[in-house]
Amino acid sequence: MAGHDAASVELSRNVSFIEQALFYTDDLKKQAISVDGKDGMLLYIDSLVDQEMIQTHILSALYEKTDAVSHQMFTTLSSQKDTDLQNAADSLIQGYCIFMINGAEGFFYPFFRKNVCSQYGRTRKRRDYSRTAQWIH
Repeated sequence: MAGHDAASVELSRNVSFIEQALFYTDDLKKQAISVDGKDGMLLYIDSLVDQEMIQTHILSALYEKTDAVSHQMFTTLSSQKDTDLQNAADSLIQGYCIFMINGAEGFFYPFFRKNVCSQYGRTRKRRDYSRTAQWIH
């Protein structure tokens, strides 16, 4: 597919792409989190997100579940998987957050009914919401 910037299974390559696509902005925040012994990272643009919602609904869920098996993560969160890194960069600019795991093909948009990342309350329209159980597989 023309214009598709496919995500790598290497977390560092994906993060480097996002950093470059966003011109190395200082507003890009990267929160490293280990999931099932694999390095993971939550990315968001600090000035475009609701920090309280990220802490309450995403980071707390990740930190509480880091020792759980992957299919038990995010019982209250749904996610959408994508493999196009340009989509990830575009979504970050729109106030969404993304989660990447080293070794996983693609990345994920975590949701909590409506997009908890965006301080503007916009919902992300996606056709197929999947549970986080599919993240690692």
